[in-house]
Amino acid sequence: MLKEERHKLILNELDATGLFDLKAFSRAYEMSEMTLYRDLQYLETTGKLIRISGGAKLLPIDSCVVCHKQPQSKRQRITLHLISGVEKKACCAHCALIYLEKHIKEVQQILGTDFLMDTTVNVKRANFVIGANLPHFCCDPSVYLFSECKIATQFTKGFGGRVLSLEKAIEEVSEVMSCCKHTKK
Repeated sequence: MLKEERHKLILNELDATGLFDLKAFSRAYEMSEMTLYRDLQYLETTGKLIRISGGAKLLPIDSCVVCHKQPQSKRQRITLHLISGVEKKACCAHCALIYLEKHIKEVQQILGTDFLMDTTVNVKRANFVIGANLPHFCCDPSVYLFSECKIATQFTKGFGGRVLSLEKAIEEVSEVMSCCKHTKK
């Protein structure tokens, strides 16, 4: 059976039951468990499912492309519009930066919400505050998004942290997270 046919069967099984049992599927279709495991790995990297012990399950619709969490709040969520037409979500600016480190060339547009003003922001032109002394909403280190540099700078005077551009923020989060890379390839 061709790879594309196996992928379609796996996704149909997930759509029908919500769960994919690797061993049962392997027996039913007389396929190697290792082949199916590799198929699940590939489908996970495309954002179609999440692997669990013994199989896979469907991702919740709004789950984060990096950590698979649900966004804690609208202010933290980032939407990534890919050149291919696919839309992906990140639960927070931190996860968006991790995703962008490897996939920035695939992204056409990135939208987020200004942390204080609650307005839509083009993330490519946004200002990021990293290292503020606030409780973490989501991932560590927390990253806050601002449309205006002046407001981001004023925010750092009260809560600490540094104001960075998109490129510098990607570098900073990449450096901080280098000990525990958890991006999906």
